[in-house]
Amino acid sequence: MALPASGPALLVAVVGPTAERTAVTTAAAAELQTAGRTVEIWNEAGANAAPLIERWPALVEADIVLCALSREGVAAAERELGRSFDLQVDATEPGAAATLRAACADFGEWTRLGLWGGAAGGVEVGVGSALHALRVPLRGLALCSTQAAMLTFASQGLQRPGRVAWVSFIAAGLKAFSPGGGRLRPMAAITLQGALYAGCVQVIGRNLAGLAFGGAFIGAWAALQGFFLQYLLLGTDLIVAYDRVVEWLATRWQIVAPSMPVVLAAWAALHMAAAAASALVAWLLRTPPRRAQELLARDDDAMSAPAATRSWPARIGREFLRWQFWLPFVVVAAVLTASGGSGEHIAWLALRFVAVGFLVVTLLSLVQPAWLAERLRRRGWWGPALALQAARRRRR
Repeated sequence: MALPASGPALLVAVVGPTAERTAVTTAAAAELQTAGRTVEIWNEAGANAAPLIERWPALVEADIVLCALSREGVAAAERELGRSFDLQVDATEPGAAATLRAACADFGEWTRLGLWGGAAGGVEVGVGSALHALRVPLRGLALCSTQAAMLTFASQGLQRPGRVAWVSFIAAGLKAFSPGGGRLRPMAAITLQGALYAGCVQVIGRNLAGLAFGGAFIGAWAALQGFFLQYLLLGTDLIVAYDRVVEWLATRWQIVAPSMPVVLAAWAALHMAAAAASALVAWLLRTPPRRAQELLARDDDAMSAPAATRSWPARIGREFLRWQFWLPFVVVAAVLTASGGSGEHIAWLALRFVAVGFLVVTLLSLVQPAWLAERLRRRGWWGPALALQAARRRRR
């Protein structure tokens, strides 16, 4: 028979002798259902128990499915379903019940992260596309401040604050469905900003200092990512071109322009202050604004379906065809040419720009959060896959 494409969020195998595994699964199911989870039990030795493959269509809608199996039955069940168990618990171990309780707590936490990831992705797609379409200045400042607030709200109450990085990772994956603006570079920015924030709150703690530094790191990367990318593409010619423009302004118009380090420091400080302030305001508010609560509470059917994703070559071609991608090279090449640069040097610069740009865009296009999370799940990291599953269900 054809299996449904979906499945339970958490598939657990409780292994051991019949009496022990039956007792553990029954007690765990009662406790999990009391906690508000939809739980189903399948026991291979249960009375009148249909084969797992036949019961599967009725199990897939549950939050958690507990399968009471013999140790030999685990491999057979996985072959039958074509899916590995997310968690295996030995019913004979003294800590079996505690392991299942911890899985329940993790289930709630990862589900919540998935909902926040979906909400953050919706904000990134909606706000980012609107700002891009309206050509609003300082779009990056607004988006990084919004992300700092969203991550602060999402990290509240987490057992491990560092897990909040997955909110950004999921949001970055949903950014692929953005109808306007660039996608690959914003996806990389969102992911790295989330990782920096999560690192701060995990190491320093979810306190005043940790949140302030987390927000500041989000702002710093939002401000400096463009420079780092262009430096990677153009090398020191980027700095040489800027210095020559500064010299020309001073000679021709007597305008004293600041040096590049001063400009970058001021730009980064502005973003750091805004994002850090946004994180601290969210910390003081504690409760998300009404719009964010609506996104979290919205029914699955109310979420709009995402646009179809493009193929890997199409994603690369889309980035290369954007005029914003080529503008920095055109400006630098024009400045160097006007200031006496040789044609050979410009040609080599163009070759470097295209080669490095193709490599960077290709690497970024290969980073697919859903693909990575599914691989992690196969290796026992079911939490990220669960978070992504919750976010994707709410966008169907």
